[in-house]
Amino acid sequence: MWVEIRIPNSRSWLIGIVYRAPSSHVDFFSKLESNVENVYSETHNIVLTGDLNCNVLTENPLHQKLNLLCTMFNLKQLIDCPTRVTPNSTTCIDLVFVPAFKENIQSGIIPVGVSDHSLVFINMHKLKVQCKPKISKFRSFKRFNVPDFVREGESLFGDDFYNAHDVNYLWKHFNDAFIKLCDKYAPFVSVRKRANGAPWLTDEFLDLSRQRDFLKRKFDEIKSDSIWSDYKRARNKVNNLGKRLKKDYYIDLFENSIGDTNRTWKTLKSLSSQTKSANCTGLRSESGLLTGDIDIANAFNEYFVQDNNAIAVERDNIDTVTGSTFQFKTITDDFVDKELCNLSVRMSSGLDNIHPRLLKEAAPFITKPLTHIFNATITSGSIPMDWKRAKVTPIYKSGEKDQTSNYRPISVLCHIMKILEKAVHAQLYHYFTTNDLLSQCQSGFRPLHSTTTALIDINDYLLSNIDNG
Repeated sequence: MWVEIRIPNSRSWLIGIVYRAPSSHVDFFSKLESNVENVYSETHNIVLTGDLNCNVLTENPLHQKLNLLCTMFNLKQLIDCPTRVTPNSTTCIDLVFVPAFKENIQSGIIPVGVSDHSLVFINMHKLKVQCKPKISKFRSFKRFNVPDFVREGESLFGDDFYNAHDVNYLWKHFNDAFIKLCDKYAPFVSVRKRANGAPWLTDEFLDLSRQRDFLKRKFDEIKSDSIWSDYKRARNKVNNLGKRLKKDYYIDLFENSIGDTNRTWKTLKSLSSQTKSANCTGLRSESGLLTGDIDIANAFNEYFVQDNNAIAVERDNIDTVTGSTFQFKTITDDFVDKELCNLSVRMSSGLDNIHPRLLKEAAPFITKPLTHIFNATITSGSIPMDWKRAKVTPIYKSGEKDQTSNYRPISVLCHIMKILEKAVHAQLYHYFTTNDLLSQCQSGFRPLHSTTTALIDINDYLLSNIDNG
């Protein structure tokens, strides 16, 4: 297996991982030679590593085959100390091959208790890349005082706000005042994200792991059969305990998720080895490989915009079909208040950085100004420019990860814009249903309709035609 490592402002490297079973066929090295030759024709920057079950501490036919491989592709083997120590043998079979022209490469082994094989490593200074820590920025509600928040918010909007009708001015006035209030009561905090650990591990497991590692280090020093037996028993005990703890952990998760499909799917995704990561390190384009964050973002934006325009279709004028004219009605305070109170606090915020919890708690004093903005939008036929922007995340589907066509966009709009969308949808849907503009066969995006109703309709259609011959 080969893995390509791309490094900014440098050439990429191909890392090959190989395993040779002790009972492998004699033509193993011929196949390995052919495989390396195919890779070597593309780049000389290769690293080959793995358990080859060939002891390079002694001269033997397999060692000679490895030397021949190194000569053919100008490689050198770096590990020169035992990587597997047992009561009956001391061998160096976990190897690392690098280009012979690379100098100042540090290498060595790290004894680990999880296996009788030691961990091998190399340190190539030119490959050293400073990884940026993942920083999570979010609003802190630790000291959020709802009564004070509402009391201060009631004085934010005066007559000058309600006398204005320009939607961009109204939105800027509202956004500036409300964001300032939110920053005071629920300020942003930055936290460095840690890697997800194994939540099923217990103190008992960690204690047994330390005991196992201690016995492995002790055996490496003394080479005692009794210590080796103690180490194997401790290793097996740790492995069995880890499997049992992980099994019990997920059984509890599934039992607690009964009736909650979202939680069940989240648990299933955590068990799956296939992840749809949004992280993209490079994209192929006509001009070559794009690796910069801004270049990648622009490439995705251009593709998603073109893809969206391609599915746009012409619609007939509704007036010619129904004979009636559709007109938007004034949005009421009650509608806006209801939608604010129904917001889910678990949803992500858009580019406006207004958390849905803040909107929900602020409903008593923002319902009226938001209603004024919505009605000004409907009257003028335009929406604030900020509402046309969305936080777009490319989600990988399948295929090559360096192709934009293998991603789909997920857009997160601001929640205030979604309330206006619901108001528009409610009025349009009422008009469509009142004038009988929707097909009876349409089951998608309609209340009291689903895939079940679509299947019932198809089944009834087929049975009716069968009965009619």
